[in-house]
Amino acid sequence: MKTIKVLKLLSFSLLMIALIVSCEKSGPENEDPQEEENTFTDNRDGKQYKLIKIGNQTWMAENLAYLPSVNQPSDMSDTDPRYYVEAYDGTSVDNAKATDNYEDYGVLYNWPAATEACPTGWHLPSDDEWKVLEMHLGMSQEEADEIGCLSRGNDEGSQLAGNSSSWDPGLLKSNTAFGSSSFEALPGGFLYNETFSGSGRYGKWWSNTTSYSRVIDRSLYYNNSHSGRGDESHKEYAYSVRCVKD
Repeated sequence: MKTIKVLKLLSFSLLMIALIVSCEKSGPENEDPQEEENTFTDNRDGKQYKLIKIGNQTWMAENLAYLPSVNQPSDMSDTDPRYYVEAYDGTSVDNAKATDNYEDYGVLYNWPAATEACPTGWHLPSDDEWKVLEMHLGMSQEEADEIGCLSRGNDEGSQLAGNSSSWDPGLLKSNTAFGSSSFEALPGGFLYNETFSGSGRYGKWWSNTTSYSRVIDRSLYYNNSHSGRGDESHKEYAYSVRCVKD
């Protein structure tokens, strides 16, 4: 009888230990270290990104900066991934990452690179996902469906922009709604025809949605407060990337 009682007591003790260990593992201190409130750490390179939830979407509140290799601006392709850092004309990843433009604006990707650049659990937004973001900020469905940059909505471009010291003076920066969404879009410029252009004045971002052989994009311009939508971007161009959570 004593043996049975000892065995029962031992079984109960083991059960209690298992429950305690289980609770400890599921506690907040043991949550995935790669994602904390308002931040995400890309385990490919250790880069940490601010996050912003707008409506039901969670976006990175910074341009993607993943840089597995770096290409010179003369090395363009519409089929193979290409990675660039604005104003950098070399092939050293370390040197490219040491530039102010990398620190401020992240990486410019051609479309083949952009479609595979976001980390696991995130993706390049579709045209419709960009529209959801813009409509949450006040744009109507009819306005969101338009192509162009001068008549879509009202001040959604200013709401999406951020860091006034990075933008040249203009309507986008002077609008009272500037930066109100905390999306923090910055004017990282773009690459086309082997030439970097627009840093400080323009920002362009890819979607994953094609229009015939070209791609639908988003753009902000220093001289107006609207959010632009274009459907003529060639896949060899290089734009910034914002990732949205799956």
